[in-house]
Amino acid sequence: MTLVGVNAARDDPGRVPRPAVGYPFGGVIRFSPAQRAALSQAQQESVAACMAARGLRYEIPPPLPAVPEPDNPYGLLDEDEARNSGYSLSLHQGQDSQPKDLLKSVPATQRGRWKQALFGTTAHRKAVPLPGGGEIVFNTDGCVQRARTHLYGARWDLLQYTFQALSLQVTTAVERSGPVRAAHRQWAACMKGSGIRASTPQQSRAMVADELKRPAAGAPHRKEVARFELRVATQDARCQRTSALAPAIADAAAREERRILRTRADELHLLNNLKSAALSRIKGELP
Repeated sequence: MTLVGVNAARDDPGRVPRPAVGYPFGGVIRFSPAQRAALSQAQQESVAACMAARGLRYEIPPPLPAVPEPDNPYGLLDEDEARNSGYSLSLHQGQDSQPKDLLKSVPATQRGRWKQALFGTTAHRKAVPLPGGGEIVFNTDGCVQRARTHLYGARWDLLQYTFQALSLQVTTAVERSGPVRAAHRQWAACMKGSGIRASTPQQSRAMVADELKRPAAGAPHRKEVARFELRVATQDARCQRTSALAPAIADAAAREERRILRTRADELHLLNNLKSAALSRIKGELP
């Protein structure tokens, strides 16, 4: 489906572009759709080899559709992209994103052994404490974990989970900061003036996602939702500009990241190196 802006006259061509705001810490724990697909395939092949070495068959599942993700966690939009593609939700409606149930192809008598070989045993369980509390637990002797270690390096999981938690700290602090909350109030008032009730850009995006999930038949409903998506996203982006939401978020995010990196800079450097090394291993598989 191609989305084309509906009744969306261009705003002032001399408008100031929004600041570039991405995921925390330069998106160190994120990958492009092509990178995710190549890394997943490499990991699956490593898992299959590990299972074969243990005398078990592992059927590599078909790849899931490569669905683009937002380029930031705050719901910030580029006005031209919003006008032409909305939130890019309707573009990918109907793609099957459910992973295959691999256990179905395993004989019932082998399933216990197969699962232990794949996911490991509690005798080799490792707990990773997370910044801010809590922990992630996984087994180190399973083929899945061994494949991850082979592909990403021995310290990847510890650092990845750490920076997932730290990234959440950043986004939470940003959303709670005074200037961002004030900008959100201006944004919400701007949206309300167009008949759209939402408190944050994430809520306006969720409105469209909910419409896409609503049971309805045929192309007319899809076109109706696509038009709704374009209208909401276009107004969302306009209101972000008039409320100066992006600059407020950029400032708050930069402050919080600087605070965290006073004690985490070395870990971030190592994580970036591990990411680069993993990508170099699958370079030949990238388009």
